Amino acid sequence: MAEFSSTKFLKAFFPDCATMRSLLAAYGFEQPMADAAEKWWRRDSVPGAWLPLLIGVLELEHGQPVSLLPYIKR
Repeated sequence: MAEFSSTKFLKAFFPDCATMRSLLAAYGFEQPMADAAEKWWRRDSVPGAWLPLLIGVLELEHGQPVSLLPYIKR
């Protein structure tokens, strides 16, 4: 079964938790608590409610869709 590599995705677009939280705030979205979000990198898991929001913010930031294929482990 294929798996999504959250850590690889996060590291590709956000150098750290503070940058991710700042980008969400810049677009007027709620931010996760810093300590909770930092665990996403360590646990290789982004909660399902946050992942679509991160993808949407990245699409706003880059002006185009973000491909998830590079972050899928086969």
